[in-house]
Amino acid sequence: MKPRLVAIVGSTASGKSDLAMRLARETGAEILSCDSLLVYKGLTIGTAKPSDDELAEVRHHGVDLVELDQPFTAGDYVRYARPIVDKAVAENRPLLIVGGTGFYLKALVCGTWDAPPTNPGIRAKIESEVASLAPDERAKTLHARLVKLDPAYAAKLMVNDVYRVVRALEIIELSGEPVTSMLAKQCLQNPLPYEVPLLGIRRGSLDLDRRIVERTNAMFSKGLVGETKELLRHFAGKGAAVPRPFFCVGYKEVMEHLEGDPEKRRTLPETRERIVIATRQLAKKQLTFFKGQFTVPIEWYDLPDRQDAIMARAREVLNAET
Repeated sequence: MKPRLVAIVGSTASGKSDLAMRLARETGAEILSCDSLLVYKGLTIGTAKPSDDELAEVRHHGVDLVELDQPFTAGDYVRYARPIVDKAVAENRPLLIVGGTGFYLKALVCGTWDAPPTNPGIRAKIESEVASLAPDERAKTLHARLVKLDPAYAAKLMVNDVYRVVRALEIIELSGEPVTSMLAKQCLQNPLPYEVPLLGIRRGSLDLDRRIVERTNAMFSKGLVGETKELLRHFAGKGAAVPRPFFCVGYKEVMEHLEGDPEKRRTLPETRERIVIATRQLAKKQLTFFKGQFTVPIEWYDLPDRQDAIMARAREVLNAET
């Protein structure tokens, strides 16, 4: 039997989740999230996590897996997701893989590479060298260091993706060579042995920008500031540093608004605009990754014009019985 698997990919705010929910309702498919932020408990409003009603209506995997201060890598995602995919195929059940985290999807579909194991001592040393800097300067300094050592790999990472930047610097120090060179010499291991159509959605710049603004406004209306305050109080009460995932787009900007110098910090309208700008940048990075990093071709559909076409293509695979 053909596997009833489909991946819906695209940038943030492109409409992946709404499309997936509609398909799941029509075909009975479950949804496997491929989002590096939905795995974390506590990040709800700022990640547009599925609502309780949506989670009750359609079974989701990959949501609320770990605490905010617990590391979670692309390798961890594959170890979690692969048995879910295998079971769905074995039982001939439809499954939608949905998300915008290209690193995770590529690792699941194309395989992972044999990276050196994490060395806590080297990681701590790298982080201690910039510990006295403000978060923005810390991220810029680390990324600039990676640009000098491995410009090609640095170009694939966002400046504020401190975790992956530090991991790259750690690998370079452990191996003595750029990550790009190591990747060029290796074959990806354990690729998914099933045919999985990758259906990509994209929108015109004006349409996507409108959706990003609407998404940002909705997050503020739902209580993004209050959620951020509560999380900050939680970590302050534990005497713990704010975990890495909390520096993602949305929470980072609100945190800067709440904790900055009262005379210099941004107003809420300025914070909202900063989130819109950062989300635009993130969407561009995500599309660049999808278009340049996959050996498996992605079928692209321009929305809203070709929504019926992508729905028909997905239904064809999810409803396949032979």
